[in-house]
This record gives sequence, C-alpha cells and structure tokens, in this order.
Amino acid sequence: MRPDIPFESRNVVELVGVTERELRHWADRGIVVPDIADAVGRPGVRRRYSFENLVQAAIVKELLGQGINLYDAGQILTVYKNSLRKHSPGRLYLVIQNGKASFLPMKSQKPKSLGASLEKLLDPQMDLDSFSVVAIHQLKERLITRAKETAQR
Repeated sequence: MRPDIPFESRNVVELVGVTERELRHWADRGIVVPDIADAVGRPGVRRRYSFENLVQAAIVKELLGQGINLYDAGQILTVYKNSLRKHSPGRLYLVIQNGKASFLPMKSQKPKSLGASLEKLLDPQMDLDSFSVVAIHQLKERLITRAKETAQR
C-alpha cells in the first residue's frame, strides 16, 4: 500500500470502525483534520484523509473506548503528532492508566525493554483502576492490512 493514497470519509469509516458523524465531528473540532482535502464550507468537496489521519482516528477511537473524553483525546493526539516530529521510534506504545495517557517510544526491539520502561512510567503510589497498553506500530499494521484487503475487493 502506498502511504500517499488519499482515503475518503467512507474509507476511514470502514477501516477504522467509526461512524461518518463521528469523523465529521472530530474534523469540525480540529481533532482529526483531513491532511489532503478538507470540505469546510465548500459544498461538493469531499474530505480526503492521509494514512496518518487513519492512524490518528484509530488512536482517538481507542482513547474514547478507554473512557477518555474527546477534548483530552485531542490533547493526547497533539502529543502524538509532536512526538512524531521529534523522532521516529521503531515502536510506539500508548499507555493509558486511570484515564491519563502517555506515549512510550522504543528504539529497541527487545521485549524486555517495554517492561522496564513501563515500570519507570507507572506511579507506584497510584492505585490502578484501569490500565491499557496500545501498540501504535501494530495498529498501523492492522490498518495497512485492512486497506489492502479492501482494495482487493
């Protein structure tokens, strides 16, 4: 799959598993704004999303599913975008604990390094009501696989 191929809203809906209404709402709120073409105020112009926008939408969907509100999900997404500009890690994990989220970049491919890094990140004084780790690099791979399957139909 070429990363420069634009995705229309209906493609994003199918690949990420969100509704058209959610996607429009996120764009209107500035959470997941289409990189390629935005239809704001122009009738007949379709929104077109980049592959990175698909990843962003999947992250927002995951955050909302973990009970994080849309405003906070947007703030977390901003941190994600900024972390991509600073460095391009081999693996990136989204760690969600008690309604708060942070990103954990990993240059190493060693499985042990995630456990050690998580120990440093987690607050030992905090009672965890909820805890989740999302592997962003795996989320991207799933989206690529789904996009290829959809294109073959």
